[in-house]
Amino acid sequence: MPRRKHETDLIRALSEARSVQDDAGRELHGRVIPPLQAAAMLLQLLRLDHPDTESATQKILTALDEAMEQVRRLSGLLAPSPVNRAGLKNALETVVGQHRASFPGSIESSWVRLPRGDAGRPILVLEIVEDLLRRSVGRRGAKTIRLRVHGLAIQLEVDGSGPVAPPSAICRALAEHAGFTFQQTSRRGTIVFTVRQIGLKRSTKNGIQRPSRR
Repeated sequence: MPRRKHETDLIRALSEARSVQDDAGRELHGRVIPPLQAAAMLLQLLRLDHPDTESATQKILTALDEAMEQVRRLSGLLAPSPVNRAGLKNALETVVGQHRASFPGSIESSWVRLPRGDAGRPILVLEIVEDLLRRSVGRRGAKTIRLRVHGLAIQLEVDGSGPVAPPSAICRALAEHAGFTFQQTSRRGTIVFTVRQIGLKRSTKNGIQRPSRR
């Protein structure tokens, strides 16, 4: 089997496995937790109407609480991305905040029209942003990083005088498998990373890609 095809098959298998695992985690949480919460509420109402059952109902409520905690833990292991718990916007703010704490310069960030619904692409957007930031904050002489996320389009600019390590091979491979393209350019010492999904075109405003209209 040619090496390129072998690598493509591996990336496809990894991407599909991640998707199945993530779906399983979210499905587990969404289907199991609500009935357990409803049962706990009914038991609490029963205890109010029948105080003599307090001892027995408390034991059951404790068991339900422990069961829900176990379900949440397992769901988190299956679907570990913070996007699943907090949404893409909050996850992006957390990642940027973590890097601001250790970066001596400034990190400017903005995002609009973030994708919702299918968690696969938002999770990839977060992983790409985190990977690019991790590499950019280490650039020699870097003072300012500008990050913009518009839908599924990402643009990151970092000034400085040294090179910036390229995106990790696994992150780039998974993103490209999902239809994203990477571009790196340099102008007057500023390195610009542009990541967009195939089918998006460049807007004339602020260099951000927007969905093409057909």
